[in-house]
Amino acid sequence: MLVATALMSLMDTLPGAFFDHSKMAHKDYVLKKVKEDGCDLEYAAASLQADKEVALAAVKQFGWALQYAAPSMRNAIALPSGTQLTF
Repeated sequence: MLVATALMSLMDTLPGAFFDHSKMAHKDYVLKKVKEDGCDLEYAAASLQADKEVALAAVKQFGWALQYAAPSMRNAIALPSGTQLTF
């Protein structure tokens, strides 16, 4: 049991390594994942990287997740005044 707990903990810390990639086209699943770790937007289907709700949730969790949003979303998401991001 201790090994299983440790493995689950490790799985939670590795970005994108252990989640179900087949679900990365399902909006509800991706929303849950990006609210936990905004960088999981990198592994989302392109259509969800271009979804404003998904992209915004990812950026709220971790601002630099904006780099994984579709280019059209990068301009649509308002960042705090004075914020400059380069990709």
